Amino acid sequence: MCSLSPRLSIVCLVALAMGCSPATVGTSGDPPASSGSGDDGGDDGGDDGGDDGGSGTDDTGEGGGDGPFSWDLHDEIESLIVVSWDQETAGTGYVEYSFDDGVWLQSPERSFASGAETELLLGIPYETDVDIRLVQDGETSEAVSATTGDLPSRLPVPEYVSGDADQWWQDGNYIYTSISESESNWGGDRFWMLIMDRQARVVWAMLTPDDHWTLWTEVSRDGRSLMWDQITLYDWGASDPSMIHRMTIDGTITETIEADGHHHAWDELADGSFVWGAYITSNEEWLQKRDSDGSVETLWKCSDYEVEQLGDTATNCHSNSWWWHEDSDTYLVSFPSSAGRVKDTVLHIDAEGNTLDSWGQLSDWEFADEANTFDYQHGVTFTPEGNLLVSTQLTRANEYYQSNYDTLAVREYELDYDNKIIRQVWAFGEDQEIAGNYAGEAHRLENGNTLHNFGTGSRMREITADGELVWDVKFPDGNTEGNGRLQGRSVFLSDLYDFAP
Repeated sequence: MCSLSPRLSIVCLVALAMGCSPATVGTSGDPPASSGSGDDGGDDGGDDGGDDGGSGTDDTGEGGGDGPFSWDLHDEIESLIVVSWDQETAGTGYVEYSFDDGVWLQSPERSFASGAETELLLGIPYETDVDIRLVQDGETSEAVSATTGDLPSRLPVPEYVSGDADQWWQDGNYIYTSISESESNWGGDRFWMLIMDRQARVVWAMLTPDDHWTLWTEVSRDGRSLMWDQITLYDWGASDPSMIHRMTIDGTITETIEADGHHHAWDELADGSFVWGAYITSNEEWLQKRDSDGSVETLWKCSDYEVEQLGDTATNCHSNSWWWHEDSDTYLVSFPSSAGRVKDTVLHIDAEGNTLDSWGQLSDWEFADEANTFDYQHGVTFTPEGNLLVSTQLTRANEYYQSNYDTLAVREYELDYDNKIIRQVWAFGEDQEIAGNYAGEAHRLENGNTLHNFGTGSRMREITADGELVWDVKFPDGNTEGNGRLQGRSVFLSDLYDFAP
């Protein structure tokens, strides 16, 4: 039986072994022959012969007007198709469309008023032929053929490496992430936001404006908006503050939050306020909170923490990860190896900024096994069981450690608060020899799998609790040495119509 999303359902004309999910095509987890992902973008950040502009699309797609409706490509995002028709009388219906053999997707069923109507078609890869039918009050029109626009010429296009559709997270139909255009490790000045399906076919892409960075793509707390940051801090001549944007999938920005000093991670709280780690000086970082009324308060200062732990202030204090734990209304912050005397430490603080615990170098906790400590850790979170989950490089005590090679692994630690022992209970990647020099993160998914993002390794992998690799995707120049394009945060999406205007 087909498992259908309540809003983006699929009419299955053949029995598909991959469960008929909206991102599912084919029968084995291999990329379909009709993949619309094209080549690797063909550009490493050099001379481009022109600017792609807002969406990066430099060819205007053609629409069609014959048949029961007309269609056009979206003006800015040419993977989106806009279907238009004249509704003679009020009724109900939807638009269904197919671009993989035997699989039909549909827009949400809704009421139509008499007069001009439009519908946006989502989840179609670039450079892909699609058949479209209009369904009105149970009557289905003849199919009309359309084709999505060209992939943006400078977009780094991901490559599907492998997958097992029976074991990957079934509700994770798409990935929303960001990637630097140039192969500059921790660098570059053009970032793309994109959404890909499970076969690594790009179904949506936008270029971050003004050559600013986007490192933190996210879904809003209400699940209705795509969110992304516009970091100005790395544009050393810029005087404007960093921003966090709320957006619908057609590129319409519905809210912009000023986040002065934001440089890496941010989070949205349940009450609509936002927190971020703010660069104050090269030696100081604060945790800032912007309330829904626009007021900003400082929750925590690194200099205060240094005095508390060290007796005086130190140098080069900065974070690479902030994460809000909703159940306890507390925060996790990660300090990388470049963070002076607080380096290689994960700190847990309460809502007022008071220290609760810390793990790593600046801590009175001990690791149960020195071979399993973390180093240059990123993307720290708690699992539902309260364990600490991190993406980390290997340390010298680990048997797989290689000098000058920053292999990344995911580690999960049980926290023994009574005895202050941090004990590894699960890990993956130590023996895989895939590196990431900078960034990276790990997410525990609802089915117990873990998504690992390799940062400048430009790669994403999903692993089961039993340590089986069930999904593997990499970007061009995503290499095992870990010095490729910088990938930002990656989050799974279930239904793209959740983000429709």
